[in-house]
Amino acid sequence: MSVVILFENLSNELIIEIFEYFNGYEICKSFSNLNSHFQQLINSSFVLFKFYSNDFITDNQLLLNHKHQLISLQYDASFSSYSIDSSFNHLESLIINNISSIKLLSNLSSLPRLYSLTIDTQSRFDDLTQLYQLVFTLPKLKYFKCISEIRTLCYLSSKINDKQLSNLEYLYCDHTCTINELSTIIPYLPKLRSLSFYPITLNNLKLLINENLEVLSLDFAYEDIEYFDAYLWESFILKYLPKLEKTYFTFDTYYGNGYESPILYNGMPNKFNSSFWIQRKWILEIKIIFDSIYYLINPYKKRWYENENDYSKLVHLIIEDDDPVKPFTINQYLNHILNLTQIFHLEIHEIISLNKLSQILLLLPDLQTLHLDSISFLNLEDISDEEFVHFIALIKKNQIKKLFLEKRIGIDAFELLFTIFPHLNYLQINCRDYQYTQFLLKYLLKHQNNKLIRLFCFSIPFADDKMMNKLKNLIIQNSTSNFTIQRVSDHIYVNIIENN
Repeated sequence: MSVVILFENLSNELIIEIFEYFNGYEICKSFSNLNSHFQQLINSSFVLFKFYSNDFITDNQLLLNHKHQLISLQYDASFSSYSIDSSFNHLESLIINNISSIKLLSNLSSLPRLYSLTIDTQSRFDDLTQLYQLVFTLPKLKYFKCISEIRTLCYLSSKINDKQLSNLEYLYCDHTCTINELSTIIPYLPKLRSLSFYPITLNNLKLLINENLEVLSLDFAYEDIEYFDAYLWESFILKYLPKLEKTYFTFDTYYGNGYESPILYNGMPNKFNSSFWIQRKWILEIKIIFDSIYYLINPYKKRWYENENDYSKLVHLIIEDDDPVKPFTINQYLNHILNLTQIFHLEIHEIISLNKLSQILLLLPDLQTLHLDSISFLNLEDISDEEFVHFIALIKKNQIKKLFLEKRIGIDAFELLFTIFPHLNYLQINCRDYQYTQFLLKYLLKHQNNKLIRLFCFSIPFADDKMMNKLKNLIIQNSTSNFTIQRVSDHIYVNIIENN
């Protein structure tokens, strides 16, 4: 017997919690005239909204009716300019795009809860000095991001008194900023913990850095590849940033400008996996996206393949496009990367042929895991002699132990993959439905005696305990081995225990 629960019969507390996941404008528009219960609820001072679209521009009254309930507001000032004043007394986060006048911000200091402010000037300001001066007077502000698409100026006065010092802790300068300009901004920020800005030299950076800084974000262009030096940063951080907790470094190696190959790094490879970086859990990740290679140093984030704490082998490569901009081949991209580091984990987001995959994997002999979005298979009878040689070499050389498939494949394809990757001991696959999972598990159990693979993870939408119990019974019927099975959200894990 099914039980029907009406949304309006839920408790007010639960409805308010659900409202937090939706655009406040849509909630007010949809529920205000539904019935008296919802009308009273959405007008209650206990309900706070996030307005993050321009839909309310055509309905100014709706915004005015609920301005005292807004905790977050995002809008485009080129369509409408609202006077943000003290009546927005719950506003904590404000994002304004296409701002054209500083006057629009003149009343922000009256907001008692404004902690976060993002201003996108587009190409409307060539001088940001007044904007920064105003922002630094906001008493509660902790986070400020300024965006501009054009070359800008920003020079603050060097004469500072205590009343002019800002409480800002997070500054994101998404605009051009010279060393001289930045040197006039930093003295206003004694509590700065996180700083993000365009690249400068390390010598100039020493003049700006606050030793209390906890987060540092830097972007470097391809001509600054000499800064991709682990020892250089290790000594700099130990000397000037003793309290640094998180790093977000991006080194962009660009293959444009007439297709000139980027300069190869000539320093010592693999030093971003030294004890200094491992202890802080700052991990190297690399992305090939269209015509660029991005080298990223970011805080550790657990991935699907991890079950141990060997941070020295977490270097991860993501290929967004398996056929980068010509005339360069994927081999040239990988050669640039391998000159810097070994690769232990590979993720490919595009559909890739088995032949192209084998060429890539032969260049990455240290790979332990492979994550594929989609793979296309040729008829084995159509494989050329050269491709056959690649496959044989790959079978002998690769050490891949874990495989993740985003899209399901046929049984014949599994046979080929298990042949190519003879060391596999873990398989994860997005099955999409229970029928395919059942079919695949039967096949895997049938061939269990010939394979090393013992641990499976099946991702099934709407997986539940009932589905897991069906798979449990299927294993009992088709295998004499001991096993464990458990469900974590929509993932069902099956571990076949080898009989002694």
